[in-house]
Amino acid sequence: MPSIIFTALVPTTEFDSLVAQFENLSAAMAAQGRFDSCGVVAAESRARGGEVDKQLRAIYREQHDEMDLEDADVYDITLSPQGYAGSLNELTMWFARLLTPPATLPGEAALRENDELFEVPDTYPWTVSVRP
Repeated sequence: MPSIIFTALVPTTEFDSLVAQFENLSAAMAAQGRFDSCGVVAAESRARGGEVDKQLRAIYREQHDEMDLEDADVYDITLSPQGYAGSLNELTMWFARLLTPPATLPGEAALRENDELFEVPDTYPWTVSVRP
């Protein structure tokens, strides 16, 4: 059984809402027949206080003008899709949109040559591991 594990820096007051968004997206995708079901388990991360924690906090500061994410901790959100036959990478990116909003890109291809101009800061800095 594959699993997708997001490790994210999230304000404690927003964590339950974020988990609910993962559960809602999972239910919607199951209703569309993309997979049979997808378990969502959220918990404090083992990465808390370690190197990944430090990196996520540094990324947030870099993307948000050196501001810290107040009252935030590192959490793991583990997804376990059942009956999914598609690309795990694609599935991962669907759920990643809950952590980083999509960028608005111009219609003209020439204007998109420098993608970095259109990057959007993470709502919640995150990393992911996929276990097939």
